[in-house]
Amino acid sequence: MAKSLFFFAIVLLGIYFGTVELLGTTLQCYRQEKDKVQTPKNCSSGEQCASVKDKAGKVTKDCATTEMCKKEKNVTILDVTGTIKCCKKDLCNSGHSVTNGHFTVIIAVSACLSFFLTSL
Repeated sequence: MAKSLFFFAIVLLGIYFGTVELLGTTLQCYRQEKDKVQTPKNCSSGEQCASVKDKAGKVTKDCATTEMCKKEKNVTILDVTGTIKCCKKDLCNSGHSVTNGHFTVIIAVSACLSFFLTSL
């Protein structure tokens, strides 16, 4: 019984982290101008988190419209033009390697492995 409850809790956590963007809350992203500290910022409706990398390799972060995210190249944010990468989770443009989407997959795989290993 305890194993089933543990498995159920892990699945619920995975569902929560995987669907948080569907709740209609304001998306929070990092804003960072060249060589400055990144700070959280609430985006407007219809915007996504974005990171723009210029030719020199400097990264600028802010909210971006869906149209900007579709362009991919030659996008300007905070007076910096470069290649854009967008995401739709809170603070997903932080630069960390494990985003919420990857976290959901990790949790789901861990839950399945734990369930099968404990039933042997």
